[in-house]
Amino acid sequence: MAVFKVAAMTGGVILLGIAGTYAVKNWLLSLFNQKHITSPQTGTFGEDFQLHFLDTTDDENDLYWEFKLKFLEEVKAGIHDSKRDSSSLSNEFSTPNIENIEALKKICAAAYNKKTKDIHVSGGVTADDADKLNKSKYEENVWMFCSMDKIMPVTLGVSPSERDKSYEKYEINSNPSPKKENTKRSSLVSSIWVNASFWKRQTKAFFSWDISLLETNSALKELRQTNDKSKRTWKELARVCESQYKSENNEETTDEVVFKVCSLRGKTIQT
Repeated sequence: MAVFKVAAMTGGVILLGIAGTYAVKNWLLSLFNQKHITSPQTGTFGEDFQLHFLDTTDDENDLYWEFKLKFLEEVKAGIHDSKRDSSSLSNEFSTPNIENIEALKKICAAAYNKKTKDIHVSGGVTADDADKLNKSKYEENVWMFCSMDKIMPVTLGVSPSERDKSYEKYEINSNPSPKKENTKRSSLVSSIWVNASFWKRQTKAFFSWDISLLETNSALKELRQTNDKSKRTWKELARVCESQYKSENNEETTDEVVFKVCSLRGKTIQT
């Protein structure tokens, strides 16, 4: 049914059947609206990143789920580059049981209902830590096969162009407090252009969230309170987050605001 709708609305039967490339499919998909998660459970990954992920509760997104399933099958077959082959899949996504979109939707729905701390990996991952390595793959797979952004956002911890001394306050602390998780720059989303899709959706969330930004004079709080439409943009949010990464302000409250808005740790920041 999903394929028929594409063909009928675009006159692209030959285009879809013969070209079959990632770019062509992406273009076709861009012609339709995507429905984000509608009713996330409180305190979950799905609530933290509600506007970024495809809803699984009905058939409105089935066109996109067909594309996601096809992409997963191609990754399993090793059709794409070495970073997107079967070795990049977590145990959850490498299972042969994902044979149709309902099975894929079930896997994604399960991820949405987890706590963000059970999905996001902070800090480095070594090959000898099998559990953390699988969790790292799982996080990336969830973003790749369940989100509207299509890829996991690039963070400061993995973007070479962002590695400079300005971000030292977010380096992994060798003596962590037992009561508070370390601040890790591997959680902070970079403002580089490849993250544009993430920032656009995050901006919509930022200005609609019922979320406390604490009693601080943070630039993020000022941005959300502004009535200047020229500043209520994704580029401005990314810029403000970037400025906070480089800030000399070491107040714990300011750090918490930064992580709520600008990171993959989510707005609920569970410890």
